[in-house]
Amino acid sequence: MPYFDLWRNEMSIEPNKEKMNELIEAIRSGARPIDEKMVDDFCACVPNYEIAIKVVSQGGICLGKHKVGDEWVVKGRGDGWRSPHICLFALTSMWPAINMLMYGGSFPWEEDSDTSLVACPDARNPVVFEVRRTKVA
Repeated sequence: MPYFDLWRNEMSIEPNKEKMNELIEAIRSGARPIDEKMVDDFCACVPNYEIAIKVVSQGGICLGKHKVGDEWVVKGRGDGWRSPHICLFALTSMWPAINMLMYGGSFPWEEDSDTSLVACPDARNPVVFEVRRTKVA
């Protein structure tokens, strides 16, 4: 299964709001520069989720050549994009759901708080993606 990564380093599982607030205050006050170490420290304060994307329905002719059953994984804290053959229009429409789920949020209209269904913006050739999060230990 192809995958791509969003972050650079492994992080803790539970959010550490106290440490996060300390880092934010250090940035605001100028006491600490925003450098790679600061980013690593900040990232260590938030939960680590993996997001699975799967095509669950496809109608018409998808110019991205996506078909039912295609899957990708967004791994928290990786080091870049790795073979993410995915239509950028579809990815753009999924991005809000990926971010919401990656950071522990959920959509109240979804039956499963760990999942969101997102449609491709091409109304004549609709592709529906299931975006699902799982917590990484």
